[in-house]
Amino acid sequence: MDYKLKKNDDATVDITVKHNRQEVEAAYRKAYEKARAKVKLPGFRPGKAPVDLIEKHLGESVAEDAARILLVDTLRDLVNDLDPAPIDVPEFAVEEFDRSKGATYKGKYDTAPVVKLGKYRKIKIQKRTLQIPEEIIAEELGKLQRKHGALRLKEEGTVARDDFVTVNLKISDEGEILFERPEYQFQAGTLEVNIPDLSRETMGKSAQATFAYTADFPNTFPDESLAGRTLLVEGTIVRVEELDLPELNDDFARDVGDFENLAALREKIQGEMREHGENLLRQELEEGLITSIVADSRIVVPGTMIRSAVERRLESIAQRTGRKLSLTELAELIDRDAKELEAEMRKEAERTVARQIAILEIIKKEKIAVSEDDIDGELKEAFAGYLAGDQLEKLLTDEKLRDDARGRRLFKKCMDWLIENANLIQEKTVTFKELIKEQEQT
Repeated sequence: MDYKLKKNDDATVDITVKHNRQEVEAAYRKAYEKARAKVKLPGFRPGKAPVDLIEKHLGESVAEDAARILLVDTLRDLVNDLDPAPIDVPEFAVEEFDRSKGATYKGKYDTAPVVKLGKYRKIKIQKRTLQIPEEIIAEELGKLQRKHGALRLKEEGTVARDDFVTVNLKISDEGEILFERPEYQFQAGTLEVNIPDLSRETMGKSAQATFAYTADFPNTFPDESLAGRTLLVEGTIVRVEELDLPELNDDFARDVGDFENLAALREKIQGEMREHGENLLRQELEEGLITSIVADSRIVVPGTMIRSAVERRLESIAQRTGRKLSLTELAELIDRDAKELEAEMRKEAERTVARQIAILEIIKKEKIAVSEDDIDGELKEAFAGYLAGDQLEKLLTDEKLRDDARGRRLFKKCMDWLIENANLIQEKTVTFKELIKEQEQT
């Protein structure tokens, strides 16, 4: 057997394997031996007929099986000698398989990723500073007030913004009732009102007043029987209630939770905002650093790793939905073109794997390591709130969990190293409210 390798730029290797006719003949012999157990010849029990007679009986009908046997033997003999080494089983096609001439197989296999890191030290990157203005804390306290408020019937007066309005509601089209709901409640002037213009048409009216108007329901309206139609909306206001807010004082803080006074509640709100905001800014910084490193590097991700990443994505979707779906089935479910969805998932998988490869290469170059104590700490941090005592100690010995924790801690330490060695420019500030809005938009 002879073979030639041709290394490509896309993390693959072309391989050509040639066998002489004696090796092909040996493969035929194995094929006849394999078939002998099933062949019945007169005068012989199954499996006892001489191979020469089996050969005369079967002739060239075993050629495909012989080619497969020779390929399996080839892979077994070659796989440990190939350089660069394959990361998956090579795929072969039979170019020639002839008892008088020999055999030729041509194939291709994926190798480890091609990695040439670009700049990853002293990366110039903007780091935003978090601000938590007093009015944001006041807004959060206002939300708590409303959450702990009590509805009070408005004996006099009319519907005003933020009032809770209960109506007997009917929606129709030329006399045909499409929707009818007694005691339909909404909060006037808020985005939570589903029925178009209902707040506007009831604003300023008092209990027992009636209303009737035509409304254009958008095509995206949740109720398909109403969506995209111009309909008559009418009804009677049953009652109007306003929210009676508790006073913001130390008693309120104690009622809300285990707080000594209002100042302690404010401090807790500010602390939670700061922790959440700093985590988001840390993620933003990490994203910027990794994106810059990958953009400045040459990383070729082999197809095997991309396919594996897509499969893991599908498995993750299956775990969340409780349904195991093929990519084609998923495309049908979400009304997407299967080829477009596959291309999109492969592109995202390649991006994700390239980032992982870059991080692993930096970890290797900078000799970043984690100790067993680091791994214990990672697991305790993740599970201490749920497990204790013997259960937690047993969990600390689970090798799979320890491997996962090792990976997470290595990533954290690598990002710490990158941030410490980055050229951080602290020019801009961002409020907590702006930061949350940015997250919602993405």
